[in-house]
Amino acid sequence: MNAILKENTLAPTSQAPLTAFADLDRDLPKFQKVIDSGKKTAADVIATVETKATLSPEQRAAIEALQPAVQDATPKRTYAEVADALRKAKTQEEIDAAMTILPADPGQQAELQELAAQCADELPAF
Repeated sequence: MNAILKENTLAPTSQAPLTAFADLDRDLPKFQKVIDSGKKTAADVIATVETKATLSPEQRAAIEALQPAVQDATPKRTYAEVADALRKAKTQEEIDAAMTILPADPGQQAELQELAAQCADELPAF
C-alpha cells in the first residue's frame, strides 16, 4: 500500500502563483516597440506576459489593440541615384522612369526636375 501512495503523491511545485500585472502603463510603449519591430505580435506579447503574471480583460484588450506601425512602403532613392539615372538616360522614357521615385526633399526634387529637362534637351532628335 505504501507504493500506491507514493505513486499518487503529487510533487510539490516550486512555481509561485501568478500575480496581477500592474505595470501596463509603463510597459505598453515597450510592447508597441516590439510589435513595430516585427519580432512579436500582440498575441505573442500576451503569451509572454502571461507566463509571469495574470492579465485582466482590460489589459488583454489594450495589448490586443496594439498594431504594428504602418511602414512607408514607398521606395526611396537618393539624389545621386536619380541624377545618375538621368545622366545615363538615352530616351525620354528612361528620363521619365528615373523621375518616378524622387527623394523627399523638395529642393532636391526641383533640382532633379531641372536636370531632367536639361537631359531631355540633350537627347538626339529622331
